[in-house]
This record gives sequence, C-alpha cells and structure tokens, in this order.
Amino acid sequence: MNKLKDFFKINFILLLLLSSCNKEKPDAAYSNSNFYTLIHDEIERGYYLFIPDSYNNDTKLPLLLNFHGFGGTAYSYIDKVDLRSLANSENFILVYAQGTSLGPLPHWNAGLDTPNNKSNADDFGFVDKLITNLSNNFNIDSERIYASGYSNGAMFSYALACYSNKIKGIASIAGTMLNETYNECNPSHPISMINIHGSDDDTIPYNGSRGGFTPIQDVVDYWVEFNETSVNPKFYEFNDNQNIIEEYTYTNGNSNTTVKHIKIIGGGHKNLFEINFEGNDIGKIIWDFFSK
Repeated sequence: MNKLKDFFKINFILLLLLSSCNKEKPDAAYSNSNFYTLIHDEIERGYYLFIPDSYNNDTKLPLLLNFHGFGGTAYSYIDKVDLRSLANSENFILVYAQGTSLGPLPHWNAGLDTPNNKSNADDFGFVDKLITNLSNNFNIDSERIYASGYSNGAMFSYALACYSNKIKGIASIAGTMLNETYNECNPSHPISMINIHGSDDDTIPYNGSRGGFTPIQDVVDYWVEFNETSVNPKFYEFNDNQNIIEEYTYTNGNSNTTVKHIKIIGGGHKNLFEINFEGNDIGKIIWDFFSK
C-alpha cells in the first residue's frame, strides 16, 4: 500500500514538473523520440528516448544515459545539454532518465541501502532494467554503454561505475563521489571517466565538504589508480574569455581507459553549461571523450 501511495505521489509531482519546465516538449521537433515508462519496484519510471535517424537493427550502436541534477527533470536537462543533433550525426542512442521524488523534488539515489540513506528509491535496479529493456528492443553495443550526469546525477553516475557491471564510461558535470561511494567503490572492470568541475563551486565544493562530498582531486586520483593509467597527465590550458580552463588527461589505462579532469578556474555550479570549449559545448566535449 505504501508503494501504491508513493506511486501516485511521485507521478503527480513529476507531472507538474514535466509540464511546467517547457511549454513545448523538446521532442516536438523530432519524430524519432518520445517519453516512455516502465514499471520497476512497483513504481512507474520514466525516460526520454532518442533514436538516431540512421538507426537500423543490423548495426550495434552506443547508448548514452543522462541523469539530471537534484530538483531537475529529464526535459529540463535536455535544455541544459541537448545531445540529439549530435546523436544523429554521431549515430548513438540517447536517453534522459527521470528521477523519483525525495520530498517534493526529483533526485537520484546514489547511496547504498543503509539506515543513513534518506532515499529508498532503487535507482540502480531501475537503470539495470532500463538497459535490459533497451537492449531487448534495439541493437545496443554492450561495450559502449555510458552514463553522464550533472550534480546529483553525476554522483549517481559515479555510483553506477562502482556498483554496475554494465557501464563502460562515465562523465561528471559539477559532481563528485559521495564519501560512501568513494569508500565502498568496487568496479567490476576498468572504466573511463571525465570530470568537469568549477574551482569556485559552492554547492559541491572542489575541495570537498563535511557533507559527504569527496574532493575532486581525490576522485581523479582514485580512477587513475584503479584504471592504472599514466600518473603524469598531459596538461593543456586555454581561455574561453571568461575563465581559464585546465585539462589534465591520464592515458594508457587498462582496457585502453582514459581519465580526464577539466578544471574551470572561477567556475561555479550552474554556469558550466555556458562555457565555450574552443568552439565546442560541454555535450560535445563529453561525447568526444567517450567516442575516442
């Protein structure tokens, strides 16, 4: 009965959020996309799915899963990082998943099932079922399934890297590993990782916080050590006319993995989507990292 109550509560709140975030749904311009649902843990879960125009069932395609931040929605995250045109040109399947409510706001449960976890959402199970369902209906390359997220969605992407055996690479925008994730992480295989973070982020501080956020350099060091990449990064610096941007790239990891950290000097929590990466937006930077 409690899950049934949660079902109606979650869907009522999400209906309000999804209907208010855009007067015109972002799929209006694309006939090969829609918002779908599946039942997991007795709860209806949602996701926005985009299939490239060139799709045919004879060719395996990569899958890129995107996770919004705390309080966001699948549609609002498309507004921030719209990868549909890129998915068409680069030929990959694109998903923007929808979190469930924690209190009044959507979230992703990046934590383990412990007494200290305020969320009881089984988001790991949802993503596992989502990947299985998509793989049953489309020709998805199981060696090229990636997770990308912003803020809380980035924390969840790190957790997927630690606890799921299906994710092959992750991207973090203004996010970090929870201390619990950092301490309990047990990846099943090498995983490439790109982290993009502002040095002046006051929501998820670059140097970590007592609220359970791991310092960014510790996160980078963890994945460098786990993947056994080069320990001396390739360094590159440029200016987007507002911020100095530093890139640290660690290559030659196990299974050809790479770890990249992009540090936005003076960058905050919400303005990273506005950064010009020498003519590329943040979505292009992420996909270029995955596709190499």
